Amino acid sequence: MCRFTLFLLLTALAFASTIPNKSFFNEYLKNHKKQYNHAEFDFRFSVFAENLAKIDIWNAQGLNVTFGINEFTDRTLEEMNAMLPTLPARDQMNHIDAPALNGIEPSNGVIFDWAGSGYMNRVQHQQDCGSCWSFSASAVLETSFAWQCHDSLRKLSEQFLVDCDENDKGCDGGWPSRAWGYVSSRGGQPTGGAYPYVAVKQSCKDVTPLYDNVENFAYSFGRYTNAQIAEYIRTFGPVSCALHVNDKFQSYAGGIDAGSCCDATTPNHAMVISGYGSDNGVNYWIIRNSWGVNWGIGGYYRLQWGYCNITPYLEAPQPRC
Repeated sequence: MCRFTLFLLLTALAFASTIPNKSFFNEYLKNHKKQYNHAEFDFRFSVFAENLAKIDIWNAQGLNVTFGINEFTDRTLEEMNAMLPTLPARDQMNHIDAPALNGIEPSNGVIFDWAGSGYMNRVQHQQDCGSCWSFSASAVLETSFAWQCHDSLRKLSEQFLVDCDENDKGCDGGWPSRAWGYVSSRGGQPTGGAYPYVAVKQSCKDVTPLYDNVENFAYSFGRYTNAQIAEYIRTFGPVSCALHVNDKFQSYAGGIDAGSCCDATTPNHAMVISGYGSDNGVNYWIIRNSWGVNWGIGGYYRLQWGYCNITPYLEAPQPRC
């Protein structure tokens, strides 16, 4: 770390609204059910103090979003980046334009969100594995199949994709559309109960029965307006998205982001757009992450329309009912 950056962090820490000490850090560890040996404790405390200083700097900048302490506050940037591998090229599955729609402009104060509808499972946690793509693919397929096929909402197995989908790279990244291509080739996906998540790549297991099959193509939205994407989500179900998230994303705690937590560069994190809303004339996407419910707004992130080059990387499956 350069001396000037270190000086800024130490200065912010000196005037921080929350001054970290080891008692405060012990309470943090208790709240997040973490334990460290002596050497690890000292290292994690120093990382925690540095990240808290960053949080105070960012919160003082008057951005549209707020930042706060969460289970990742004692993680280094390098550790977070291990969960955010650059996604490989999308070349393993046919993409076609999504069905043409007129578009919906959200009314002020109105929110549409598949979360809480009875057609979407609770937020999951990918842990220390770059398997965001498998969580995005599974969550979108679960809801889309239940809604479009008038079927039961099932919890599908992300681990099945991590272990068995050789078009993707397990804990080193992948694409939801590639995952759907693999599901199509297998005739469906087992449930998470039959093939539980362990956050490491293992040998592929032959587990049956398989559910929620999908056609061998994915919809893309490159020609869509934001209003058309919103109508697709309301009509057919959530869509997978991919963003390049930066170090601020680690500490996101609320607000509508106007590009503070993500960049318009090569994506490194796949998630799910579960809905949309409008607040004082600002339209935004409601984005479901896979870092557990204690991150963000109960596991969700809000991104203003038009930021971070999200549209070219939107994908959706066509369930095979």
